[in-house]
Amino acid sequence: MGGVPKLFLPLGGKPLILHTLRPFLQNPNIKEMVVAVRGEDLKKTKDILKGLPVKVIVGGKVRQETVRLALEAIDESLELLAIHDGARPFLSPQLLQACLEAGEKFGAVVPALPIYDTIKKGDEWVERTISREGLYTVQTPQVFRAELIKEAHRKAYEDGYVGTDDASLVERMGIKVRMIRGEKTNIKITDPEDLEIAERLMGEKEYRSGVGVDFHRLVEGRKLFLGGIEIDYNKGLLGHSDGDVLLHAIADAILGAIGIGDIGVYFPPSDEKWRDVRSVIILEEVMRMAREKGWEVENVDCVLLAEEPKIAPYREEMVRKIAECLGIEKERVNIKATTTEGMGFLGRGEGMCAICDVLCRRSL
Repeated sequence: MGGVPKLFLPLGGKPLILHTLRPFLQNPNIKEMVVAVRGEDLKKTKDILKGLPVKVIVGGKVRQETVRLALEAIDESLELLAIHDGARPFLSPQLLQACLEAGEKFGAVVPALPIYDTIKKGDEWVERTISREGLYTVQTPQVFRAELIKEAHRKAYEDGYVGTDDASLVERMGIKVRMIRGEKTNIKITDPEDLEIAERLMGEKEYRSGVGVDFHRLVEGRKLFLGGIEIDYNKGLLGHSDGDVLLHAIADAILGAIGIGDIGVYFPPSDEKWRDVRSVIILEEVMRMAREKGWEVENVDCVLLAEEPKIAPYREEMVRKIAECLGIEKERVNIKATTTEGMGFLGRGEGMCAICDVLCRRSL
């Protein structure tokens, strides 16, 4: 559209292909991915997908030839293959998994939706009305046993047959193809109007929130690190790392939001690798894991509970440092501080506590 290949069209601020690949990258059953593009788009595609476990190859002149070349490039040991249109960016993880499970069971499966609109045949004038009973629109991913779809493409190539989709090549071999329920949002970007619909769908982003809480004891003989910076004080926070309660609470909140445990799982005190390490490194590692799962941080709101030292003089610098670690604007980071009015161990100045709420959004 407008001379730009559909895979590169901007959608939600990112190339469309990244949205298309997201459910495959997140599904543990997907062992290898091949993206086939025009020769002139090879370098740009590789640049966009740099760092992702995706093989990029040059496709053919038509779709069917492109799929055949991709089948030749895929790992021969794989027994089940999913073929998906690169311009379908809203495939849900649930539909992908359903297609994979049905493909494993039936050997050939397509997601489909029944046609509810009245069907007319004609050009500018209606020639006749066609019964919609038993008619379906078919989507991707289409999933097949590897030997079946490879044989179907081989026969079609030898016979000079061109089908409208991959399932049609299997059907002409006399093999039944199972249909499962598709999704109305699993649209294919074909014209500018589709892109407008896609942008509206992108507005319905997926968000998740998480809460992190951390406590550390204040002791003499340790430097005090809070919010990723060093603070001038006569005590420091005791911990396996530098004890930065604020960053630990943020990291725990992020891990909770994306549902992959807590910092004790990934940075245990039993691991000498993390002894005395700066907590900015821990937070940056958590962000790396979040991005691998397709998540970014939208905003952070924190409360620090401590009698002293006063946090106000350091707040701006802490906000800047945290925003830098998370890769977001500092306006999206908020830090509040309060005391317990002298009550409990916090009131006696024996330790500090941080509570953090994080909102994460799907990024891919």
